[in-house]
This record gives sequence, C-alpha cells and structure tokens, in this order.
Amino acid sequence: MDIAIYASIAVAGIFGIMLALAIWKHHEMWILWCTYFAIVFTILIPFLAWQKKALDKPRGITTAAKPDITLADSANLPSIGIQGFRIITLETGQLIYIQAILQNNGPTTAYKVRMVCALAFGYPPIPQPLIIPVTNTNLRDISITDIEPGANRTIPLTSADKISRAERDEILNGKQLLYLVGKGIYYDGLEKCHPAQFCAYYSHETGRFTVCPESVKYEHQQQSDLLRCPPN
Repeated sequence: MDIAIYASIAVAGIFGIMLALAIWKHHEMWILWCTYFAIVFTILIPFLAWQKKALDKPRGITTAAKPDITLADSANLPSIGIQGFRIITLETGQLIYIQAILQNNGPTTAYKVRMVCALAFGYPPIPQPLIIPVTNTNLRDISITDIEPGANRTIPLTSADKISRAERDEILNGKQLLYLVGKGIYYDGLEKCHPAQFCAYYSHETGRFTVCPESVKYEHQQQSDLLRCPPN
C-alpha cells in the first residue's frame, strides 16, 4: 500500500509538471489531459492513505506459528509434583536411601520430564537460597521420560557418604536438617515448557518429610540451562 501511495504522488507530480509545460506551450489538448490526470491522482493519494490506515487497524484475530495456552486450557495441563517420600535406610554406618515419588496430577501427559534431585544437609533455619548440591550424575545424562495422567515415577536418592551416629542423632533430634530437593522441567501437549521443583525436609517431630515453605528459593549448583525452560 505504501508503494501505491508513493507512486500516486509521483504520477501526480509528473502530470503537474506536464500541465505547466502545456500551459507554457499553449497546447490545449495537453492542458485538458494533464489537468484531468493530475486531479485523478491527487484525489487517489488521500484515498489510498485511508485504505492503508484501515488495513493496519487490528482485527482482534491474530494467527501464530504455535498455539499459545490460554486460561481456558489451564485445566487441561499436566502438573508434575511430589506425591510423597519413602525412607528406606536412615541407619548409622550406612548410606541414606530415600525414594521420592514424582506424580503427574494433571489430566494430560507430561512430556520430556527432566528432573535432578539430591539429598542435602544443613542446620536450621533453611538457607536462602537453598542450593541443590552437585551429584556424580552428568546433567546431560539425565533420563528424559513421559508421565501419563495419574502415573508416577520413583526417584532414588542416596547420600554421598555413610552417616555417623552423631549425624544420625542430630537429624533425628532436629539439630541438623536433611533436605530432599529437586528441580527440572517438562512439556505439555502444546510444547510449552513448565518448571518443576520441590523441597522437603525431615521433621524430627513427625518422623516424616515435610514440604518446605513456599518462600524458599532454591537453585541447582551447576546453574545449567538444561534445568530451565528456554526463553519464549
């Protein structure tokens, strides 16, 4: 549309010049035709400008390369979370062995689920941020799996070293906190990425793991992009 407007301006200008020459030469036929076309293209310029403005106005309907998820779709999204924990071994002279149960609580499949989980130790209060320690697992070697609605996956967690009697007593007495932390990502059916993370600590009062407060911020020690959703 811009080209048509510029062309009309140019043509109107040319006919204006030709009209001036025709008047100078006293050529009546040229004067008539040049006057006619100069008027036509001069009127055409504002008309084309009005058409351009109308076409540029938003229509309220847009198309995108990939469909975006709207609020209406949110009820149909997968939702990865922790169903619970199993304490397998927490004995002196042995490796701590805990199982975290990862579950899809949404109505649709979670695709390409990638999670890194680890055990961590610390003294109260919970540090901010809580850093997920590096394990011997290479982040690029982490298995990627799909989790169907209502299905779960068991994540085994073991300590790097055997615990001593003193360490076990501190955990059981609440002097030292034993954390289970995890961070990862997964995708929904529209290929939109979602973050997934969890944090829990062993409560000496209940003898079970308790979910960390929502205010806790935590990050994996390696700060890897493999555990973050790509930018939109």
